[in-house]
Amino acid sequence: MMKVIPPRLALGAYLVAAGLLLAGPAVARTVDPVQGVHVRRQGDMPEAREAAKRMVKALQVQCDSNTMKQACQTILSDPAATPKARAGCLQMRSGFKLSGNIHSVGEYDVDEYYAPALGRSARIVRTTAVRQTGVCTAVVEQQETAEIVLHRPTGFTRYERRTDRQGQPSWMQFEHKYVPGLADMLKTAVDTAQLNGKLTASAPQGTKTFVPGRPCEIRRINAGAVEFTSCIHATGLQFPSHVTFESEVVSSGKTQRAEKFVSYAWDVALSSDLFFPKSGERITTQKGARSDPNNPMNRWCAAEKARTGVDPCKDGDE
Repeated sequence: MMKVIPPRLALGAYLVAAGLLLAGPAVARTVDPVQGVHVRRQGDMPEAREAAKRMVKALQVQCDSNTMKQACQTILSDPAATPKARAGCLQMRSGFKLSGNIHSVGEYDVDEYYAPALGRSARIVRTTAVRQTGVCTAVVEQQETAEIVLHRPTGFTRYERRTDRQGQPSWMQFEHKYVPGLADMLKTAVDTAQLNGKLTASAPQGTKTFVPGRPCEIRRINAGAVEFTSCIHATGLQFPSHVTFESEVVSSGKTQRAEKFVSYAWDVALSSDLFFPKSGERITTQKGARSDPNNPMNRWCAAEKARTGVDPCKDGDE
């Protein structure tokens, strides 16, 4: 079934992405390249890094504990001990091991792409994170997420790239429909929150210029203990009408997330492959969307089947 976005969940998206919809029919995959917009930012999540350090410290204490080592010695000498328990204790005997630089956790890179002619956007984020690989082992690695959005006046289709436990990538499709009169309801909710003092939105607080002739306008929104600050650039295009150059989220006086400007290109040749799920990777769609032959994704999947003989929208377990 189509997902209807309730006003309380759509407020954040409205404040950040207002004006990014493009009227017009969906289009199929085009021949490279397509002209578009590319924004690059670098981000940091200090609190995520501190949380990772606490997790690593807890693992170190556990794995290097004499009490745990003695308990493991008892398990290893017990013929009735399970293979899983014995394997865990064998790892613990070697102590804790961390691969990579824990101080880089929380750093990330953002690439945002917009194709006005296609009405599509794409976002790729590469984040440095810590992953526990064993009872007493962990690794600091770069993890990548990707998202593709097809914008329409009535809603949007979002494709999210996921990786399963075996490391196999696939795409999940989500259909979202805007509630009629949503903009008016959101405006009423925002006005009410402002009157009650629960939300304050500042007037423009100056501009920054990272690219000659391309200034961004500083805006600040305060929602209780959380404050959002963004520097928004008006592109002069119908889509995208605005892009974010910098942003920061502060909660209870602590920076949760901060993104700094790297580069902006507003008329650059982009690979059309950026705006479609990767060929050969499985796509899981909602059942309601699958049954509609006019769904943009189904049209693309039909074209892929005609080209390759394989329908990427068909699940193997159905």
